[in-house]
Amino acid sequence: MTAVEDGTITVDVVGTVAVADRRHAATNPDAFFFGCPITLEDHQTSRMTPTRRGARLHRRRRDRARRPATAEHTRRPARRGLIHGMNGIAEAVRQVRGTSVNQVEDPHHVLVTAGTGVPTSGLILSR
Repeated sequence: MTAVEDGTITVDVVGTVAVADRRHAATNPDAFFFGCPITLEDHQTSRMTPTRRGARLHRRRRDRARRPATAEHTRRPARRGLIHGMNGIAEAVRQVRGTSVNQVEDPHHVLVTAGTGVPTSGLILSR
């Protein structure tokens, strides 16, 4: 059972986090969802899928259909060598170095967590 299903959090909270995550990705030229922000309405009206994997596949297909395919989009994943799960660490390093596209002002520590719903690992980077 998910936190939404048991009432721990609401769909609006999940949607707000999704919109914020996408807003940051949409401004990052190296992000998969560069140039593809979403609204809370987009999140709330998207088709529900029965599994998390199915949801990810559906969002990818939908978002790919929304943006024009370019040579740059097709080269980006291979060029950057992105590995699922390592993007958060790479962004944390950029934050500490001061080179992030979505730079936080003067960060001294950056927390990175990973896991579906509940963090199952963590890392703190400092200057």
